[in-house]
Amino acid sequence: ADCALNAAPADDHRFAEICEAEGLFSNDRPVVGFNVNSYVDAFVRKDGKTFGRENLVELYAQTVDRTIEDLDVDVIFIETQHMDMGIANEVLAKIKNSHSVRLVTNKKYSYRDICSVLQRLDLFVGMRTHSLILSSAMGIPPVGIVTYPKNRGYMRTIGLEKNLIEFRDLSVDRYTEIIRTAFANREKIREEMIPNVSREKEKARDTAGYLEKYF
Repeated sequence: ADCALNAAPADDHRFAEICEAEGLFSNDRPVVGFNVNSYVDAFVRKDGKTFGRENLVELYAQTVDRTIEDLDVDVIFIETQHMDMGIANEVLAKIKNSHSVRLVTNKKYSYRDICSVLQRLDLFVGMRTHSLILSSAMGIPPVGIVTYPKNRGYMRTIGLEKNLIEFRDLSVDRYTEIIRTAFANREKIREEMIPNVSREKEKARDTAGYLEKYF
């Protein structure tokens, strides 16, 4: 159980400041978050072959465009690791529906700021494990790629392994279909997810308690 599960979002006043600064949630359309990872498939390769950074950039851009067009949503890229900004900017440069896309990054905002944005999303699509953890901790169902074994482990723990895709199965069609299905069922998924996340939050609090006597 990760301590990030018990992260607290910034207050409503701070959230309003972020929205004004970044142009977030400016209309009544649903909003889907995305997160991309510069490691690509480095931690899950088994045969020495790589999916490839350029392939991932192209696939992500096409997936975002199709998500915007098929679901009539806005998109916020939420990057939780400085080193991912390079690949995030490459993806952003290729998205055709750029008018519907915004960016929030931990180079500019704190984790509490980021959590305040995450909790207002309708769905989150991520690669970094902590992006999946934070979105689910904020009550927002995540979808993801198995970038590391720990992604699979965490999503299995909260009952959402079905929302993951392996690199060997990754395509625009398949990824978009998983996103579309999760979006359509997001309220039901959320209801089923919350008890599992609450259990993990309690485990994380208990773990911190074990260390209290050493401080």
